[in-house]
Amino acid sequence: MNFPALYRKYDDELWSLAKKLRLKQLEFSRQGHIAAFGDVEGEIMYLAVRELRPDCVFEISPAAGYSTNYILAALTANDHGRLHAFDINGDIHGRPTDSVIRENLMKGLDASRLEVHIGDARETTPQVEGTVQFCLLDSCHEDWFAKWYIETILPRVNGLVMIQDICFCDRLEKSSEAKHVWQWLKEERVYFELVGAMEEELRACEDRPNLPDRRPQESNSLLLSVPLCHQDAMPELTTNPEDLLQLAEQSYRTGDVAIAEDHLLRAEELVWTRSRRVNRHRLYLKIADLYFLMDALDLSEKYYHHALGEVMCYEEMGRAKGLREMWRESKARHSWLRWFTSKRNRKPNARRFRLAWTVLANVLCDRWAHPNAWKPRPH
Repeated sequence: MNFPALYRKYDDELWSLAKKLRLKQLEFSRQGHIAAFGDVEGEIMYLAVRELRPDCVFEISPAAGYSTNYILAALTANDHGRLHAFDINGDIHGRPTDSVIRENLMKGLDASRLEVHIGDARETTPQVEGTVQFCLLDSCHEDWFAKWYIETILPRVNGLVMIQDICFCDRLEKSSEAKHVWQWLKEERVYFELVGAMEEELRACEDRPNLPDRRPQESNSLLLSVPLCHQDAMPELTTNPEDLLQLAEQSYRTGDVAIAEDHLLRAEELVWTRSRRVNRHRLYLKIADLYFLMDALDLSEKYYHHALGEVMCYEEMGRAKGLREMWRESKARHSWLRWFTSKRNRKPNARRFRLAWTVLANVLCDRWAHPNAWKPRPH
């Protein structure tokens, strides 16, 4: 598909959709729901469904229905097709999943085109017969699930498949699903497009209009055309910052301090240049820990504050999740309890102790201000 041309063709529709979803995304966060779907990914999906005019669309798994809004908006505009959403969780925060999804739909969408199926997708998808023209896969990120949908779902598709959380424009996600899918693409020489690479090209050529931000995170999906086509070579990926940080730690522990610093500086540069990438706070934490290991306390404190600052810029659900991680890091890695109980530990850990209390203050304030975001999530 010529997506730059489709952006121009459906410019007005995308503008109206983005304005509505901007408010809907904030509503999701206030209610304690996850809306983990990037703006460009949603737009590409809307354009694909709008242009394909599919009879049948599969979505595995919709969660509370944020991505469902994109698909159903396109089907409503088409005045054609049905969406089958499959989720293993029967309830969200104690309420039926079907009801939660339908209440989270934007006004004006044709909800009669949506059918929600509860249960294991391996058992519920065979109950819907026929060919699928578009499929969104954003579910279990383990290799066994990837093997299942490659063998079972893809043969049923005659159109497009979008698989989320696989690869950014330059590196793979850290999951067994991503590794399995990438290996399968490589062995079978399957042609695909990285949505992240498409996003970079759209921004560089200014083909994507300036739409209202909803969740401006960098895309990590890939798009497959089925029946599958072949390609001669896989795209080249860059080094993962996490791999560089691991090499830095190994080099430092073996006494190669200069090499460790080089790896660390390269990792820092990669993290800084990808400002819209999700979960950057985790990389900041790893950098802070390495500088603490190297006894560079000023740099360690700097990156620990960067991690906290990154977390506090997330929406409610992401902020609650990030603060939990920051608090665990404060307790497990920075010895704040030992600092409090033992005088001999106070001097070397004083900085980390102050930072731990800063994290605790943010945790308590956020739990009080946004209690829905701190509710346990179904697994």
